Amino acid sequence: MSHDRRAHGIAAERARRRGRTLPALLLAGLVAVSAGCDSILSVDLPGKVPADSLSNPSLANTLVSGVVADFECAYDDYTFGSASRSDVTTPASGNAVERRWALNNITSSFDNYVNGTCEGAGYGIWTTLQTARFQAENVFQRLDAFSESEVPDRTSKMATVSAYAGYAYTLFGEGFCQVRFDGGPIQEPLAALQTAEERFTRAIDLAGQSGNQDALNMAYVGRARARLDMGDAAGAASDAANVPDGYVKMATRDGPSPAVQRRWNKGEYQFAEFGHVTIAPDWRDLQWKGVADPRVPVVNTGRAGFDGVTPLWVTTKYPERSSDIPLATWTEAQLIIAEAEGGQAAVDIINELHSRAGLPSYDPSTDTTPGPTNDEITNHVIQERSRALFMQGGERINDMLRFGIPFPSGTDPVGNPYGNTTCYPLPDVEKG
Repeated sequence: MSHDRRAHGIAAERARRRGRTLPALLLAGLVAVSAGCDSILSVDLPGKVPADSLSNPSLANTLVSGVVADFECAYDDYTFGSASRSDVTTPASGNAVERRWALNNITSSFDNYVNGTCEGAGYGIWTTLQTARFQAENVFQRLDAFSESEVPDRTSKMATVSAYAGYAYTLFGEGFCQVRFDGGPIQEPLAALQTAEERFTRAIDLAGQSGNQDALNMAYVGRARARLDMGDAAGAASDAANVPDGYVKMATRDGPSPAVQRRWNKGEYQFAEFGHVTIAPDWRDLQWKGVADPRVPVVNTGRAGFDGVTPLWVTTKYPERSSDIPLATWTEAQLIIAEAEGGQAAVDIINELHSRAGLPSYDPSTDTTPGPTNDEITNHVIQERSRALFMQGGERINDMLRFGIPFPSGTDPVGNPYGNTTCYPLPDVEKG
């Protein structure tokens, strides 16, 4: 049975001013449940229907599928756009758009950043993430208007949609300098994290009522992450402790056929196939006490990047266009606890993760890990997260912003100057 969450081409994704105009747009794009499969996440794209038709309870599965598809599109762009900008990669592209991303030259007027989609060069982070956020909020309201008799698993669906909304707001809160939603005021990113916490709390409540264990675990990881971002260490650790060992939630990808680019993994397609960035030297052949770290699988391709000059190093973490991307995991939850609690609790977690990865143990008494804080164990937790959650979900750029880890500066290996972008700027179109 296929679990293809293909794009549903909503009109909102093509809008230019995402934060201000989305409330005025209709949900014009629609997907239909694929024949022969009862999964709510198996969808296809037959075309569009009037937005009024989306108030039909029989389309509840389709609405939820659309929310998932829109978030996964945005998450892919956010993951690899942020990886391109982080200290994990260096530029290797002659493409003007890709080079601006890799050189941290993301301005408030850069059209690809503001209006780009999940297809083609670059990473339309503002466009796609606003679409995912708006769709999740809109569909939640539609589901809430249905009755339990019309949609028997309505509460479970609402839990799922609310969890995805929480993740969309979390990424806004972590990565952006300022935010604006639905024509409201310009706000600091803390406002997005606070909304994320609310959406995750709602998801936890609804998932508990409906027995939706996947949404429950996903929301616990998300709320722990948002709470850690806001400095609520105790709340973050408490949430993370609820995540069961082995839990993994993936953002799915498809490819190479059918040729729906918004469903491809850009870490494979843009990085490995086209060679728009190369893995930075500090992230190649990573070891711990002389043992190769399998969590950061990096290889030398033996060929040049897109610029025809730069040696191309890539990660094999995403070997195919169809490689899924981790979204919420027990491992992330454990690292949240490690940062939140510190001390021996953090050491024990690190050593459990090392044991599972086949790495020697960590002993803080002999630790020489450099880092941005005065606490050696915290510095090592940051390093562990960069390895265990390598190139996924903007985790590294979030730590770079939270802890003041320097972004690449000066010039790249072929002499091009880096820009000074750190957090993502509020687009000019949102400032009027």
